[in-house]
Amino acid sequence: MEHNGTKSDKGGNPTVERPPDFTIPWPPFPFGSSRTKKARNSPQQLKDHVLHHVTPGRRLDGPFAVTFRFLLPSKQRLCDLDGLVEPFLNALKGHCFRDDINVVELHAYRERVNENPRIDLWLEDRPTYEVTERLRKYGVTRERAEEFLKERGKSLPNTTSKERGR
Repeated sequence: MEHNGTKSDKGGNPTVERPPDFTIPWPPFPFGSSRTKKARNSPQQLKDHVLHHVTPGRRLDGPFAVTFRFLLPSKQRLCDLDGLVEPFLNALKGHCFRDDINVVELHAYRERVNENPRIDLWLEDRPTYEVTERLRKYGVTRERAEEFLKERGKSLPNTTSKERGR
């Protein structure tokens, strides 16, 4: 399986295809999802830490895919992946992308390391036609996709897969 610069080996572990778009050193303070008591006071602290290390060349405004690889310190208590992903998406919102509602594909990996704990992050545009083709795979018609996008002020390209050379 391949996505956003990573491939999975036979055991399902990610293998790097391309370097991450951003590497963020592991935060030296407790954080977590907004549901945890320990993290309730740290969203701004985490956002400041993330934005210190992330300088995007451009902001994604349309549909996009995101891949996180969390390389946790070996002594870090394990937590749920959603508890790791949520605060980082919130910290990046408004800086790397307009809103996390535009995330159409999400991948997250977690592993323990003895040295250099960090978060590797890949962001990738997902043009409208790709999103539509993925929706079709799940039985969503072009008409329904057009209606969905029209409600959000967007439209589908007028080309078909054959016209694009696929």
